[in-house]
Amino acid sequence: MSKKRRKKNVSRNRPANAPVKRPAPAQTATAQPPAVKSAAVKKPSPYKTAAIVAAMLICAAVGAWFAISPALEKSRMMEQQNALLDSIEQGDGEIVLDAALAAATVDFYDGDEGATEPDAPADPIDTETGEVAEATAPAETAAPVDTVITGIGILTIEKINAKLPVTDGVTTAQLKVAVGRVRGTPEIGAAGNAVIAGHRSYTYGQFFNRLDEVEIGDVIRYQPKDGEAMEFSVYEILEVDPGDPAALEQPEDKNIITLLTCTPVRTATHRLLVRAERIS
Repeated sequence: MSKKRRKKNVSRNRPANAPVKRPAPAQTATAQPPAVKSAAVKKPSPYKTAAIVAAMLICAAVGAWFAISPALEKSRMMEQQNALLDSIEQGDGEIVLDAALAAATVDFYDGDEGATEPDAPADPIDTETGEVAEATAPAETAAPVDTVITGIGILTIEKINAKLPVTDGVTTAQLKVAVGRVRGTPEIGAAGNAVIAGHRSYTYGQFFNRLDEVEIGDVIRYQPKDGEAMEFSVYEILEVDPGDPAALEQPEDKNIITLLTCTPVRTATHRLLVRAERIS
């Protein structure tokens, strides 16, 4: 008897709610683009990198130097001013301004555009010719040399906390470290009008920076290197144009001093005159 193959009825053995497994659909193969080889990144030479870094450091150093150089020069000027004060008080009154410092261009207004103060802020006028005195002439172009600065006394204005060395003359080098008596005017303390000119440094409290705070009645004291101290009382304050001969007026019956500087600070379009009469 032949055996008949019987087909198993799997449906009888499967639960009614069992999911029917169906064969997954065949995936269509997608063509992949050919792989692109990445270009090799060329590393810079270590020598080239070092050169670039060195150049950047040099540029930064140069920039920093230009930024701090004016401040350093101004600081050195202040040191020389204090040295001159000490020397006057000790009875000597001389310092040597080295060539580099004597020739340095100092902007007393800290580099503000269009605000540089002239070398001789007094614009002193020759009393005989009525022309600007030789002291205001442009600086010579000769090679710089060490310059001896001689102080003749000390000017003190307590109202503005100013204690300044005074020189005889208003040359560029002298006015870097002191205020100066304009030559051609009387000696300080003698009959007439002794004009004392000075810069108006932007640094608060230096030179005649605060001269506009002085008021009528304030006392100005002058101590000559050789001689007795004298006091002057402020009686007049004027603002005039540059070159105005009022700065050098010589009263016949008075013993006065005139402090003269540029005004206002930074623009320096006019001249500030503070007159004081001797009281002792």
